[in-house]
Amino acid sequence: MKIEANLLISKIKKDKFWIISYIVVLAVAVAYCLFNDENIFSNNKTFYLLIGYPKNLTNDKFIYTLINLYTIVYFIYFTITYFNYELENYCDNLIIREKSKKWIIRKTLAIILSIILIKILNIILVLFLYNYSYPFDYKIIFFTLTYYITISINSILINIVIKNNAIVIILSLILSTLIFHYIENVITLFAIIIISLIFIITYFNFKKIFKLKYN
Repeated sequence: MKIEANLLISKIKKDKFWIISYIVVLAVAVAYCLFNDENIFSNNKTFYLLIGYPKNLTNDKFIYTLINLYTIVYFIYFTITYFNYELENYCDNLIIREKSKKWIIRKTLAIILSIILIKILNIILVLFLYNYSYPFDYKIIFFTLTYYITISINSILINIVIKNNAIVIILSLILSTLIFHYIENVITLFAIIIISLIFIITYFNFKKIFKLKYN
């Protein structure tokens, strides 16, 4: 996993604009709550919205919609660009030194671990802005992490069957938004992840992906 760790570090450095922008938007959201005398330090619903908890929580404040949409778009973008990086830049060496199934399993696992790491840092940041006064709820955190893993896995799946990356991002965003608002059961999310993983591992090979995207 050393290769993946180096790729992740490189990817995060390239994505610094996205990350800084997210921190700014998040800080503005918290400042907005405080300015409007909203007691965010005891408001569970606000905390859920700020960490991207995937449930249909009705809220008329545009800032929360913006944060969640921004986060979803970034994770889709991160997944697709991270997945395609080696395919775009090291295709010849990749085919020589790697087997298709071994590579797709390694790459998918690396993306899952990266998503968990980034999302945990995201949650820690929200807790920091909350002054660590929110009672930690592992069920909420687990459900949130599972959702973002789901959207990343679905993005990989769409990415390996559709050629145009812009279409991949649009379809991933539509699917992720539907899941965000309408799926409230972690078992359903796990079922989506498992079915998607089976298809990804079964379908993927280098010849298909290179013929699909790079010819």
